[in-house]
Amino acid sequence: QEQLRINLMASAILPESVSLKVLDGAKVKTKDFELIGTDTVDTKVGALRAAHYRRVHSIGSDRSSEIWLAVDHDFVIVRTEHIERKNKTTLVLVSGVVAGHTLIGT
Repeated sequence: QEQLRINLMASAILPESVSLKVLDGAKVKTKDFELIGTDTVDTKVGALRAAHYRRVHSIGSDRSSEIWLAVDHDFVIVRTEHIERKNKTTLVLVSGVVAGHTLIGT
């Protein structure tokens, strides 16, 4: 997920899709993400404008992964959701500092 953030920081516009090569043990795998759009995410630091991406899993997979990255704060991850085997895990930003600046939403 950090590599997705780095790629977005280097892009002039939000790409419709992003493919990343990642190591999984001794294997190199490709993780594909598709842009869903931009959303406002409510966090403990306030509302943040975020790019919303969904990981593309194989057809028939019971997994779902989505990530929101703060557009105005170097694409720091502000929310992530993962569903696997009917179990949902959600993480939401509580506080943060980016480039020496404390994150503050609207």
